[in-house]
Amino acid sequence: VPLFAHLTLEQLDIVNRLLQESRFLAGEVIVREGDPASDLFVLVEGQVGFHKAWGTPAEEHRGLMDPVGYFGEIAILDDAPRSATVVATRDARLLTLASARFKELILQSPEIAFEIFPVLTARIRTAESRITDLKAGG
Repeated sequence: VPLFAHLTLEQLDIVNRLLQESRFLAGEVIVREGDPASDLFVLVEGQVGFHKAWGTPAEEHRGLMDPVGYFGEIAILDDAPRSATVVATRDARLLTLASARFKELILQSPEIAFEIFPVLTARIRTAESRITDLKAGG
């Protein structure tokens, strides 16, 4: 998982002990847009789709994710409402890291933050760049 790629084996072991496994059947909603958010998800098996306005006439498909990817990374930092609905498009196995556990981890092993935060900020910068490109083209 790119988010944890720079961690040492010892740090990975610490993170691994905090993760919970979840399974979802194809078609099952994993998170809903607008719901409170506090978990990071790592997709280990299967596939998920991202949607805005899920189940409404204004629904927009925002993309698919295959293993090994992650989503909800901003939620572990700011606890803001979910920005999209995520649905399993194929049976999926995910690992979940709760925000409270992540914050505990950072307090106990602050050096882990220096490995994870650059990955998170790079992802945010990429998203901002896409938005800028879309605005310039539109």
